[in-house]
Amino acid sequence: MKQIVFFLLLSGLGFKVAAQTEQGNFLAGGYVQLNTSAHNTIIQVSPTIGYFFVDNFVGGGILNISHTKSGVAGEAARTTNFSIGPFVRYYVGNANVHPFLQGDVEFRSTRYKTGTERTTLTGTDFFVGPGAAFFLNRNVALEALAGYTHTANKDEKGSGGFAFKLGFQVYINRAQMKATSTVQ
Repeated sequence: MKQIVFFLLLSGLGFKVAAQTEQGNFLAGGYVQLNTSAHNTIIQVSPTIGYFFVDNFVGGGILNISHTKSGVAGEAARTTNFSIGPFVRYYVGNANVHPFLQGDVEFRSTRYKTGTERTTLTGTDFFVGPGAAFFLNRNVALEALAGYTHTANKDEKGSGGFAFKLGFQVYINRAQMKATSTVQ
């Protein structure tokens, strides 16, 4: 029921959102994941920051930190993942919903721990897919992305599949930044 009310509020907003994706502006935000089930916990934080090099085209960086614990106490396997890399995104449209296409590459280090055994692997993660930014107001958007992701460790064959991400971004207009700095 909450989702339906939220969707109706979003669709009922008659404002036109402009200027967020213009050259010289910034975005900052990211994605958070928390998943718990019997004997399994995943916590992931993925902040992003970007700069609009030209209208509707942003490039920036992604940092991804995650921790997974699976199994019962005393026999639990723990995985800690750290990755960083660039992303690019191209927006279309100029309304309160901005569709976009995103691609990113992350360079990853993953540490596995089971009992007394420890292993560290390095590799890459690739993602490409469409998404949409649903603007709640002039500067804040909820985002949804769906696409193909591929993970490969060094000297091993990789694997890929479908990925779905939800998050938020704050769009920082350069004119707003100048106005704020002159007020101080």
